[in-house]
Amino acid sequence: MCDLSLNVQLSETNTLLKAVSAIPDKKGGAKLRRKIEAELRFLKRVTKEEQLRSTNLPYLAALFNCSMTVEDLVEVLKPFPYTNQNNKQQKIVVDIVAGCGETWIKVVARKPQALFMTCLGASGYGKKSIVDQAKELVSAAEQNLWMFKPPRVQLWMASGVTKSLKKILENEGVRVLGEEVDDDTTSFYLLNPQDIFNSELNILTEKDKPSENSESCLPESDASNVVEATKKFEWRVSEKICTSEPTSTDEFINARAKDTNKKSSTEVASERLCLCVSIADETVDNTLSASKLNDLYANTLNLDISTMLAYVSNLTNGRAYYKFQELILTDQAKRERLHPVKPQLDNLFKGRKLVCCKTALEDFQQIVSTVGGENEKNRAAALIKQLHVVSDQTSDKSLSLFGTGRMRQRSQVIFGTGDSIQAVTVTANQGFVRAAKAQGVNFVVFCHESRALTEVKESTAQCILQEE
Repeated sequence: MCDLSLNVQLSETNTLLKAVSAIPDKKGGAKLRRKIEAELRFLKRVTKEEQLRSTNLPYLAALFNCSMTVEDLVEVLKPFPYTNQNNKQQKIVVDIVAGCGETWIKVVARKPQALFMTCLGASGYGKKSIVDQAKELVSAAEQNLWMFKPPRVQLWMASGVTKSLKKILENEGVRVLGEEVDDDTTSFYLLNPQDIFNSELNILTEKDKPSENSESCLPESDASNVVEATKKFEWRVSEKICTSEPTSTDEFINARAKDTNKKSSTEVASERLCLCVSIADETVDNTLSASKLNDLYANTLNLDISTMLAYVSNLTNGRAYYKFQELILTDQAKRERLHPVKPQLDNLFKGRKLVCCKTALEDFQQIVSTVGGENEKNRAAALIKQLHVVSDQTSDKSLSLFGTGRMRQRSQVIFGTGDSIQAVTVTANQGFVRAAKAQGVNFVVFCHESRALTEVKESTAQCILQEE
């Protein structure tokens, strides 16, 4: 056995394991780390040179590289529910979810000629070619809408892709990223069989879902250039994926850290919004610039009662310097001084159509007339003039919810209306969003902090100095 080759792979695996710490656990860093640790345990048990050909190191390195260079990373190795053509419930694992959920990326590290030959029938019985896998990804994306449309599917070919295969894949509705190579099949018979027959798509069922302590790795490999692929972790990628080539893992991580610290906290707070977007089986928090928001969102916003109350509240209109008798109002005032809500909403509302359902409008008017002050009532009247009132509607999502403490019928109507007309629901009711998520129902929402009406409470509150 070649000890040099094994030592190189052990060294590179340890380096990769260290680098993965740059990906937060909530974004899948822990899952990727466990797979690399399993790979390391596998390499430590290797006794024959042939076993080195089963390594997944090129795939794992390519997956890490791609995840660190995409924009707005959501999660790596993220599972999604999927019903196949036989109507069988499964879970499909997407290597990288990026663009705040808009893009699904599958990383492929195998030789381009081997991939091409599997499409020509040179694969084992029951094994899926990359074209079959692409079709399943597209089908799964159509079942897991993001912003009321399927995510875009991309294939990142770390070792390149043949010209013919690229055309075939693009005809299936996927975007292919990677260096184009000629359709050279003369070297096909020189390839290791594992290059040809390995299956790459990660589809899990409850029956065969591996445990967290499983020693096995995903069947991704590129047997002929393991050492070459791991020396630099293939730091480059075609088109827009990667723009730099660090000379070491530490330099790469430090460069990423410096890039995120270019702007001051004040600039970041003024230019970026906190967005809570429903993606598959999990609500994911992302930070988007206002310009990015314009690219991603429809022009219609569905306003929840909590949003309308926050918008007209005295707290969000320059009257946050009070210490109220009610602790919750004092806490909201303090939060408002630190994180003003109205600038966020004004930025979001600009240039967009604002709608609310009949139920939301009626309840909003009743609340303002009951507990609102004179100025808050005037602001409410001005806001209502900007609204397009629509009839109460429901959707399959809202109708599927069963009642709990957080599952009020009014909220089901409001969120159901937004879902029915395909509008982003703007809300401070994060309790409902979480309760719906717990039932497997995800609404497309923009979440902000809650603010109550406080004008009538100011008479019994203590005014504080702005410097405090």
